[in-house]
Amino acid sequence: AAAAATAAAVALAASSAAGIAAPSMALPVWSAVGWVRLPLRRVPWSIGSRESRIVGPRLRCLRGDLSRGCGSAAGASEEEGLLQPAAVVPLLRRVGAACNLSVRAARLLVENRRVLVDGATCTDMRAMVAAGSSVRVFNKSREEVEAPPPRDFYLKLFKPRGVLTTHRQDDRSSAPIISALYPRGAEDVLHPVGRLDRDSEGLLLLSSDGSFTLFATMPATHVPKEYMVVTDCIRDGLVAPPSEALLAQLREGVDIGDGSPAVAAAAEVVEFDGRFARIRLVVTEGRFHLVRRMMRAVGFSCLQLLRTSVGDMRGVVLRPDTLAEAAHEAWHPDVPAVAPATRGGGGSGSGGSGPGKELLLRPGEFAEVRPEEVQAIYDRGLEWLELHHPVGGWRGP
Repeated sequence: AAAAATAAAVALAASSAAGIAAPSMALPVWSAVGWVRLPLRRVPWSIGSRESRIVGPRLRCLRGDLSRGCGSAAGASEEEGLLQPAAVVPLLRRVGAACNLSVRAARLLVENRRVLVDGATCTDMRAMVAAGSSVRVFNKSREEVEAPPPRDFYLKLFKPRGVLTTHRQDDRSSAPIISALYPRGAEDVLHPVGRLDRDSEGLLLLSSDGSFTLFATMPATHVPKEYMVVTDCIRDGLVAPPSEALLAQLREGVDIGDGSPAVAAAAEVVEFDGRFARIRLVVTEGRFHLVRRMMRAVGFSCLQLLRTSVGDMRGVVLRPDTLAEAAHEAWHPDVPAVAPATRGGGGSGSGGSGPGKELLLRPGEFAEVRPEEVQAIYDRGLEWLELHHPVGGWRGP
């Protein structure tokens, strides 16, 4: 990517020197969501000036392990009406940002009492700290470093059916892409945490924190994901929901054709209207089209696949109102009209935001992930790190 950017800079310099308008250029970059083409915009300049540069505003932000966030988004978020960064972030995230370290390496500094939070030594690797707190780090060279203000986002979004979980618009498809739904103020730093396929809907996490994404999606952390599946119960001329024997098969493990049994942590029928059934499935893996393949393995279709939770994070409305409507949407799909997501919390069909009410998101709405939910994901990842990569190495005084 660096070589490509350099080549692009040389091309722009040559075109400027010759008085030729530079063509629109794009830099192909590999990201967590696949190959994307980043538009490079030319900044007015003269050859040799200190301002000469090519700006690819999303290049640094597509690195999965952002340590300092993206300056343009942080600055834009201060404007009225734009999304603000998280008010509370993991301590290890800020320590890593201060010293350009991974979370795995940042643990060592905390363990060795090299981190001060608001002037006091902190040795709790699972601590969450407020954005306004002062975090100072003494690195391995005994140099004191001030952690920059956090610029991270942790969001949950109701992804509508028909939206692709990618940053790249395919010329062969008219389907909208997930980045078109990113809230204003965080467009340049967000990436999806895992994915939902085009015909699936429901809870999709978004973040700028690569460690959060890794801990939430890696198989070893076993983060449970709950799905509601609507299926047609007509089989061989008979109408009946999946039997307890078939549900037991899902819980014990079924062959989905890739050499490893797929096991459901939970499988139960929660609704049956005489033709269609809604099944609750909980899985702790993230294999390609896992739930659809599991349903196919026991002889049932998957008309609607709606994710309702990831770990402790939930809060999407179960829609539409009837199973027959869900089947109709599957048989007569529409290309959804998308726009930047709006904050959830009001209107008909929402759980509201008052005391004692759970916020229920509707398609195209988002909400912030609570600090304790972020901490729960980090706890899973840190438990795995402690098991496989225990803290060791140099020791402080």
